[in-house]
Amino acid sequence: MGLHELMKFVFNAGGPTATTPPVAGFQRTGYVIHQQELAFQALRDGKVGAARAALLPLRATDFSRQREARTYLDLLRNSHADSDNVRSAVVKLILLEPHHGT
Repeated sequence: MGLHELMKFVFNAGGPTATTPPVAGFQRTGYVIHQQELAFQALRDGKVGAARAALLPLRATDFSRQREARTYLDLLRNSHADSDNVRSAVVKLILLEPHHGT
C-alpha cells in the first residue's frame, strides 16, 4: 500500500485514533494521542511541518513498538531528511499504537 492509499485509508477510518481504546487515567498516553491527532489534522491540511512539530516532543517509549518509533522519530529530528521521508515518518507515527502505561 502506497503512502497516498494509506492516507486515504486513515482519513476514511475517522482518524488515527478511531480504534484506540479509552485511556482514562493514562495521562501520557492521552498526551501522545492528542499529539497524533494534531499531526493528523495538520497533515490533512497539507502542513507537513506542523505535523512534524506536533510529533517532535514524543519519545520512542511512548509507543508500543519502540524500535520502529525510534527510527521514525530520529528521521523527524534529522534536519537533512527529505520531505517525502518526513511525510512518510509522520504518517507511520500517527498510525503507531501508543504505549498504554501509567
